[in-house]
Amino acid sequence: MLMSEGRKTSQSKEALFRLVFLLIIGIGTSLFSLMCSKEVKSIPEEFRVLSLNDLYPRALEEAKRWKEDAYLNGADFWVAPLEDEHKLRASFGFESEKDPEWLIVVFRETDSGIEITSTKKGEYPISDGKPRLDLDDVEYDSLEAFQKMHEEEGRRLFQKYPDMIYPIILDISCYSKQDMKWIAIYEPVGLVSWTITMDAKTNEITEVKVFDE
Repeated sequence: MLMSEGRKTSQSKEALFRLVFLLIIGIGTSLFSLMCSKEVKSIPEEFRVLSLNDLYPRALEEAKRWKEDAYLNGADFWVAPLEDEHKLRASFGFESEKDPEWLIVVFRETDSGIEITSTKKGEYPISDGKPRLDLDDVEYDSLEAFQKMHEEEGRRLFQKYPDMIYPIILDISCYSKQDMKWIAIYEPVGLVSWTITMDAKTNEITEVKVFDE
């Protein structure tokens, strides 16, 4: 029992490490975001975000050139209001069963279309039962997921904290086959962050957290 709990703790730490690495790739620097922020006079009704379903086949093709047994573990996306001028980005994290290496495939929006801009490798200790993100079990695409989270919880939080730094980060991660989550990460001016978590299989909001400075 203790060994099982220890393994779960180890896997949780690795999952958190991968999530942090994805966010570093996706977000860039907080200073850049702050410089690009602007006052929000109304709650956005529509948002833009790159499509998980559209980009995944291209990301997988890139990952297979890296490791034949590569599989998806998580992805994150920049989300911005429809009228916002940010060029969107998306990052896909892939793992290999054979060694501790993992790969980040990064897409960015350009004036001529969507391009793969970089790939980066990382390493973490090998563990048993490395989780896979099976998109067959995920009903919503990235825009659908974010819009549901916005309608159910984000709109209320916007009313309380309207001065938002864009882009918002939307992450989908896999901690086990039974534990796949969408997480929307917001950065209002004057706060560290707030997060909305939704079960990626049931599409139910499971947690809302606001972190004050």
